[in-house]
Amino acid sequence: QLKAGQSLLLTDVDNIFTRYEPLSQFQESNFDVIFALEGRFPTRIYEKQGFVFCGGMTFLKATNATVQIMEKLLELCEGRGTKRCDDQVEWNNLLMEDMNWDAEKSIASRTDDGLVQQGFVGESKTVNGFKAKVWDRDFAWRGPFQTEHCPSEQNWVAMPSNLPFNVTTQLEGLHSKHANSQANDGPQERGREKIGRVKIWEAFCGKGGTNRDQSLGGINDRLRKAVDM
Repeated sequence: QLKAGQSLLLTDVDNIFTRYEPLSQFQESNFDVIFALEGRFPTRIYEKQGFVFCGGMTFLKATNATVQIMEKLLELCEGRGTKRCDDQVEWNNLLMEDMNWDAEKSIASRTDDGLVQQGFVGESKTVNGFKAKVWDRDFAWRGPFQTEHCPSEQNWVAMPSNLPFNVTTQLEGLHSKHANSQANDGPQERGREKIGRVKIWEAFCGKGGTNRDQSLGGINDRLRKAVDM
């Protein structure tokens, strides 16, 4: 598709879009690819450079430079000799070796949890003219589901990690009461968990969410109230 001139927004199916943003702003920018920040995985790369990127949220503009970068990524995957390629690992391997990032200020202003919050830009060492941007974490938010601080109203997409185990267990119990055992198996059950996860996030960190009202108690109490809504 990139070779045919079609730009792409790659997003995991369980990413939660919180408001409308015109994709034309990314298409019309001076950047070939725009990335979202991850937490600490792959750990080796995080420890070496102080940040990593999320494989589940990327804008790819259809340019010759983007195609060349993607071909480098495919070469890395194919070189592993396996059918399965962990795109997040390989993206981060490639970008660590290939990019010059202007990230000093963002690294210096990391929050207490050690995560970069402010986006930055960079250029390829090997692909002529390839420029990349990284969204601010608040705009393309990635963090723990049971976060003390929700993203702001300027957030575009939220990518919370897995629900806490006790909440997942509670959801499974609710599903088993209202569905037969056959329906609880396989993709249908996983689909219900994904939908439940989105609804809980909206009740927890959406507009008027329980996690935005400190009077509702501690973080566990606020999450419990979101689950019960």
